[in-house]
Amino acid sequence: MKTFYALLIAALFTTAACNKKKDEVKTEASKTDPAAKTTEPPPPAEPPKAEPPPAEPPKAEPAAPAAPAVTVDQAGAKVNEFTDKLVKASKDAGADCAKLGTALKALTEDAKALAAQEKEIEKDAAKKKEFETKFEKAAEAKTKEPMKKIEKCMTNADVKAFIEVLGS
Repeated sequence: MKTFYALLIAALFTTAACNKKKDEVKTEASKTDPAAKTTEPPPPAEPPKAEPPPAEPPKAEPAAPAAPAVTVDQAGAKVNEFTDKLVKASKDAGADCAKLGTALKALTEDAKALAAQEKEIEKDAAKKKEFETKFEKAAEAKTKEPMKKIEKCMTNADVKAFIEVLGS
């Protein structure tokens, strides 16, 4: 997964560098073109009026029970399921970046859950080592081709958003 995330983050930085260059070009244009000058922001709105305090303070809700710790095998199963979805989305999209973006957008919630799971696994060095040994290389091998397609489609907003979720 480290390589997977490293590739995703590298793609993210590449995209950010391209966007920075575009911003520099816009800035240069605004210096030479008087019509491109920025406008002043509007004055701040009047602060909202304070509401009277409620008659009775809201009752505290009971704390949600802590989620059970994820096992390495559970984490591996989720990674395998996610990589299978990623591979299928990549194959189904072919060379169409718009289709890939739409498919990846549908996988965003899974990616968020996977990132949270990875953080949980990394808290325990023994679990982290076991996970890397059992599942990481297989996941990297599965995602090699989809990552190439994702890198080619980084101009698509949905693809870019997906990469940003994985990098977080």
